[in-house]
Amino acid sequence: MVTPINEPIQVLVHFKHARLIPLRFLWKNRSYHVDNITTQYHTHDGAIRHLHFAVQSNGNLYQLSYNLSHHSWTLTSIHTPN
Repeated sequence: MVTPINEPIQVLVHFKHARLIPLRFLWKNRSYHVDNITTQYHTHDGAIRHLHFAVQSNGNLYQLSYNLSHHSWTLTSIHTPN
């Protein structure tokens, strides 16, 4: 089941070879450890570039988006097992 969220989050990242690697994120005062990054890609909204990550944490899949212009993170959705 996919639940749209679209809320701001804080993300702890590691920079490796000029790439962002999400390690942990904070949403609603709860910390989520990133167990695995399953997908990453980028999109453009006009001149604004977004980096997107699908990450696994505690058996769920979370969609994170990083806005490179505003340097802000968003939790876009959560995919939970049925």
